[in-house]
Amino acid sequence: MIATSSQVILVAEDEPMVGMMIVSLLESAGFGILGPVATAAVGLALLFQRVPTAAVLDITLRGGPVFPLADALQAAAVPYLFISGNTAAVLPAPHRARTLLAKPFRPSELLEALSTLLPHSAAFPDTASPP
Repeated sequence: MIATSSQVILVAEDEPMVGMMIVSLLESAGFGILGPVATAAVGLALLFQRVPTAAVLDITLRGGPVFPLADALQAAAVPYLFISGNTAAVLPAPHRARTLLAKPFRPSELLEALSTLLPHSAAFPDTASPP
């Protein structure tokens, strides 16, 4: 997947090494990044400064679960997915239909899951020849 430079992904991950890996992967794919943030509160603060194209959310962050941030993203119609060592059983009802990638995940799994969140025209460059 090749992203456009205007696509910005909010990353909420409290494990520094995992956060750096996700950021590196997404930047290599051409995405801009917000974060990574280690708490839902910091993620909410960033969300009010700039609305991202999509978000990648660890379920358990420092200070508690990511669900207040997920609620705000849902209210803003920003697509998001979860990454976690937890199972889908911990997801509250409003978030159960969201993609959940189990840690550890392969980089290709994250990029594929993210591509399903983004509109086709936003996720992939237009390869049609000009008229």
